[in-house]
Amino acid sequence: MTSTSIVYGTKRKSGLETRKIKVNLSADLENLLKLYGIVGFNYCAERSFLARIAYSYLLCKRKMIEKRVKAYENAISMHRNGASNSVIALKLAREAREHDVNNWVKKHKMGKKQGIRVSEKDFPKFADWIGEHAIAGNGLAWETVESIKEVECGDVRDITTFERHHNFFANGFLTGNCGLVKNLSLMAEVTTETEEDPIEKLLNKKGVKLRKL
Repeated sequence: MTSTSIVYGTKRKSGLETRKIKVNLSADLENLLKLYGIVGFNYCAERSFLARIAYSYLLCKRKMIEKRVKAYENAISMHRNGASNSVIALKLAREAREHDVNNWVKKHKMGKKQGIRVSEKDFPKFADWIGEHAIAGNGLAWETVESIKEVECGDVRDITTFERHHNFFANGFLTGNCGLVKNLSLMAEVTTETEEDPIEKLLNKKGVKLRKL
């Protein structure tokens, strides 16, 4: 929040005049991520959709900036070790252009602090990004898998849902189990030494389908 101000609103039939509190927010990347990812716009479906998409867009942009920061650090390190700009640009061809390397090295020599950003040449505009990544109008977005690494798994668990669908969100990713896992997880044998009717009524109320053995 950069500033706040109180402005005149509307005058009601009772004669009371409302006041509006106007809040100006910083356009800093991290601040926008908090606005769209935490605050959101739950009162409006259309804005809520755009907020979720904007959040995904900004996450991708932040990832791009992190890559460029790493490329900048590598470029300066190679420069200090005597590598020419053309050699540095060749080794960092996937992360930066030769124009970027020249600017980084030039400012480093001048002792100026380099602010890393991404331009339209490196990252698409929001409207173009939506067309390529947004899935319908539900706020979901396609992600790109950068790498796959095989790791050892210890104790793993399967979870499911009460609904007929097998999908659920885990850490922001839409995932799910196969039908067999879901069906097995919902099968159970209930035995009791007391009256069965109250137990059956409770299970039926919870949506459990009973099968007499």
